Amino acid sequence: MPCIVKFKRVLSALRRPLYIIPFIIVRMKNEMNYVPLAEVYRGANLEGMLVDPRLESIHFGVFAVLDENNNLLLSGGNVHHKTFIRSAAKPFQILPLLASGAVEHFGFTPRECAVICASHNGEPVHVEAASGILQKIGLTESHLQCGIHPPYHAPSAEALIRRGEPFSTLHNNCSGKHSGMLACCVRKNYSVENYLDFDHPLQMEILNYIRELSGAKEIFRGTDGCSAPVFELEVVQMARLFARMASGKHDLLNRSFSIMRGDPYMIGGQNRFDTDLMLNSNVVGKVGGEGIHCIAAPSDGVRPAIGIAAKIADGNFRALYPVMISLLKQLGALNDQQMQGLASYSKTPLKNHRKKEIGFIKSCV
Repeated sequence: MPCIVKFKRVLSALRRPLYIIPFIIVRMKNEMNYVPLAEVYRGANLEGMLVDPRLESIHFGVFAVLDENNNLLLSGGNVHHKTFIRSAAKPFQILPLLASGAVEHFGFTPRECAVICASHNGEPVHVEAASGILQKIGLTESHLQCGIHPPYHAPSAEALIRRGEPFSTLHNNCSGKHSGMLACCVRKNYSVENYLDFDHPLQMEILNYIRELSGAKEIFRGTDGCSAPVFELEVVQMARLFARMASGKHDLLNRSFSIMRGDPYMIGGQNRFDTDLMLNSNVVGKVGGEGIHCIAAPSDGVRPAIGIAAKIADGNFRALYPVMISLLKQLGALNDQQMQGLASYSKTPLKNHRKKEIGFIKSCV
């Protein structure tokens, strides 16, 4: 709702009996999609020390924490707000491949399976895994329709430039997902030329899995950055997907969970939150474009399995990680040692162009 409309509603309320005013204010609050999730502080760097940091800006967003029994444990903002899940859908987009028997048929390695769920850095290890999938199914990188961008990993991009080698579709962070989609098509005798079409049999299978597991009746699909269909879901429906993944009650989801846990480096790479989170905990985490992050945290014997989903309103990733760490800590899913290993994400330092620490980002959840 536009701010000017809300302002007019308040003025109108002030002219009404006093008992009506609380109702108006509560209704306005419930209509808000987003609440403050992360705060940005700036201070002075004096003799190498950060002094007197003060609030400079706020990132708004929405989050939902759902347990395996569909109970909403924690939330902030309107959990029924719809947005695109983006690459956080990858642990579920692999399900038709797993169900098809392609992994066993083609002899994919655990590393090759992991890169199918990845938003990877484009480091050599990631490129080799995606290339290995294509070789085993008799296709080449020319069949990938994900497009080309430089590797996220700057040293890898610089090394290619020094050698005079062009960036390719294999360096795209989604090349593993697309290689996996092609593998499923080859295994099931689906067309590979139009594997990204919304009505392609593979994409319809993926849609059905997302619909069934999220509980969403109608799902609008957009086009992702890699040209694959992407799903618009309520934030609470995203949390439900990951709660079911964490529950251990779904065979295919158990495989997807184990694949990601088995080789976290393939899911992101050097200095990537998903990789570091999985190396320092027992959860599965998956980032998605425009400020999406989702986590599947198995039961610890006392706490039930949970799914967490968060969306940063302005799409800025820097606000995501302190929020996710804070939620995991509150839910008892991280111990002190694990928190220490994730300290750089819990309270993210901000540095200027001279590498001086001038502030930090922290969760306000």
